Amino acid sequence: MENVAHTMHKKKQKQTDGKELDRTGKKGTGEVMTQQQKQRNDAYNAYVEQVTPTHNLWANMGKAFVLGGAICLLGQVITAI
Repeated sequence: MENVAHTMHKKKQKQTDGKELDRTGKKGTGEVMTQQQKQRNDAYNAYVEQVTPTHNLWANMGKAFVLGGAICLLGQVITAI
């Protein structure tokens, strides 16, 4: 049984050794992606990376600290009145 699975794997490997890619960019798992589609996807991925905002962890932590302190101060002022 193991030999049959190994043979089937070899046949599948031979079929997927071509240069065609599926929609996920992997060989032999489904629909074939054309070169034009691949270029479009690459351009879109580059665009997404360009417009995705970057976040500064230290600045966000500082803002959260100050805002949290302001909320606590406001609560103390309200309870003291």
